[in-house]
Amino acid sequence: MRIVFHTILVGMIAVSSAVPGCPQTGQNNPFAGGVIRLTPELTISDEAFAGKDFFGEVMSLALDPKGFIYICDSKAKNIKKFDPSGKHLKNIGRPGQGPGEFNYPNELEISRDRLYVRDLFASRINLFDLDGTFLSAISIDRSQGSWRDFRPLPDGRWIVETEFIDRKDPTAPQEMRLALHGPDFAFIKTIYRKPIYRNKYISEPMRTNVPIPFHAAAEWGLTPDGKIVVGLSGDYGIEVIDPDEGRLFARTHRYAPVPVTKKDQDEYFAGMTSGMSTASGSVSVSKGAPDYIVKNTVFPRDKPAFENFAVDGDGRAWSFLWPGSPEAKRTVDVFDSTGMFLGQTRLEGADRLTYVFLFRPGEVWMVFSDDGGEIRIVKYRISG
Repeated sequence: MRIVFHTILVGMIAVSSAVPGCPQTGQNNPFAGGVIRLTPELTISDEAFAGKDFFGEVMSLALDPKGFIYICDSKAKNIKKFDPSGKHLKNIGRPGQGPGEFNYPNELEISRDRLYVRDLFASRINLFDLDGTFLSAISIDRSQGSWRDFRPLPDGRWIVETEFIDRKDPTAPQEMRLALHGPDFAFIKTIYRKPIYRNKYISEPMRTNVPIPFHAAAEWGLTPDGKIVVGLSGDYGIEVIDPDEGRLFARTHRYAPVPVTKKDQDEYFAGMTSGMSTASGSVSVSKGAPDYIVKNTVFPRDKPAFENFAVDGDGRAWSFLWPGSPEAKRTVDVFDSTGMFLGQTRLEGADRLTYVFLFRPGEVWMVFSDDGGEIRIVKYRISG
């Protein structure tokens, strides 16, 4: 794995390096060549509803300070609340356009005993107390780009991720931006920008976007004290940013590229779904990639440095690496809150990793969907 460190010292940048795959000397931590185990402690599935409800499409989840669980069900257009033991308590919100109603809720966050739910199609944030009482709605300002993510800082302000698209040049990269917003979501300033080729845009046979497979991404998370840790899968960069002071650290890490195989390409196309509006106004959904997507898709030779990136409840950054073979154990690189490499470890206990998960101190929550579409949310205890 590649590592070249850039540490800011008294206004100057010092460059150092470390042996690939090895932590810095003098560090005593469980991440250097060990095994991190994920032990399931709680599972929430359709059984929690006793036949009266079910999960449709889980897009986000959050926990309040008392351990109550809130699950954003975009298809059902509500937030499902559970107690710490997994007992279903109530549904918050309902389908509609009015106060406290949802068109397509796709993200929720908890800050200062308030529940913030972003409604993608309505371009607004609905604000509730933790009992589910609707308080207000906040319109989303799209002048800085399309919202993709938002997370609360400890002081009540927000970090908002947007994507800016150059409509005049369809060949230009998209730009990922992180901006600081006030407690009322008023824009304060942009604090980070990164060009990303996530999609290319075509006009024939229709005007649409074509996703770029295995594209380099910029993923990010927040430490408990409000620092932003960005993981760049293109060159395996780790950057740490203070919302007020700017960039604190920028480091890069060595890695062994994993080739994109023919099987990867076939599975990529097979996993696609596409929709087409019919004359009656309904949408016809089909599995697999349409011909025009296949024709306009170009695969890279190698996958980016990591498949997923997250910051845990203790401020450490986890890079979930692409497996080099189907039999390979899940491998994770772990960094401290300054981006310093702690070590590489194997992750055992979960049947697979998902993109919808939540890190808390000593635990991680994951969302799984089987081939039949049944969803389960699993809490794992982290040990190693």
